[in-house]
Amino acid sequence: DQETPADDSQFLEKKAPNKNSSIITFYHKITTNNVTRQGVTTMHSSSLLPLIKTALGSMSGESMLILGLGGLLPLLMMSIPFVVMAFVIPVVFLIVSTMLGVAASSLVFLPLFIFGSGLF
Repeated sequence: DQETPADDSQFLEKKAPNKNSSIITFYHKITTNNVTRQGVTTMHSSSLLPLIKTALGSMSGESMLILGLGGLLPLLMMSIPFVVMAFVIPVVFLIVSTMLGVAASSLVFLPLFIFGSGLF
């Protein structure tokens, strides 16, 4: 069920009562008991700030902490490649240098092994 005004002109009159104010439109869907209802809510931009203040004022300190961490999440996501590279590059360097060291030492000790085992 979609809740829309019966007459489009009535909707337009509600949307722009005067041309100097801006309107914010929210499209929402609510599902209850396997039934989804859709709707459109409009509000003046001047009433948005008091709404946000009321919503934030009723939150507990723990909820504010979670909200703050959620705000930092995009910044943390952008820094993940740099953090991964800070750990991956040194580990790869250690593995490669160890393998090259094993290969070089085997070449150095190969003549000793050949003469020591009596294969030559």
